[in-house]
Amino acid sequence: MLGHGLTAKPDISYSIASLGEHVLAYVDAIGAPSAIIVGQSLGGWVGGWIAVNHPDRVRGYACVTGAGLEVSADADALTQKIGAKVASATASAISAPTRQSVRARLEWLMHDASVVTDELVEARYRIYADPAFMAISDRMVGELTGGGAWTLTRERLAAIACPALVLWTRQNPTMPWEVGYEASRIIPGASWYLMEDAGHWPQFEKPAEFNGVLLNFLRRL
Repeated sequence: MLGHGLTAKPDISYSIASLGEHVLAYVDAIGAPSAIIVGQSLGGWVGGWIAVNHPDRVRGYACVTGAGLEVSADADALTQKIGAKVASATASAISAPTRQSVRARLEWLMHDASVVTDELVEARYRIYADPAFMAISDRMVGELTGGGAWTLTRERLAAIACPALVLWTRQNPTMPWEVGYEASRIIPGASWYLMEDAGHWPQFEKPAEFNGVLLNFLRRL
């Protein structure tokens, strides 16, 4: 997505809508009329925006330990709490990144810190230390975690019309699994899967189990 990984980091507003429009622009660029969106963390939030606002472009939607869900009476307070938690965990790693601070953030994400390899730390460190990323990182994190962003409310989740999978982990350090479960009950016909002994990156921490669940979902589409 924009602002992440090796993708461009333009001087724009990093709203959920702008990230979603960029994904759709990529789908347009490859000539696909629609796509199956598998989004993890922020990607799950952005994927939800696409499914709600552009239902004709989405054949299926998988939300994996997603962000931006507001499904309970105290949803706004929980979103603010989780946003502050993520911002705090991220701040030291991106404001003046070192390999040690990047490792600490990655280990915070995982249920078993031993899966954080030197190679993973180095790859993420190089992204965080990129001057283009450092120029937009504080603003991007602030816009996405500071409140006021577009969120996946109960009403919006109920409007998702495509087949959906909500996959969570019991040890996710950000949004609790109960929130994901409630979202799966609100999205019409959604499948639910709760993974044990994994944190925020189930696709990295337990790839065989994750791939099996996702492929079973995709085969049904």
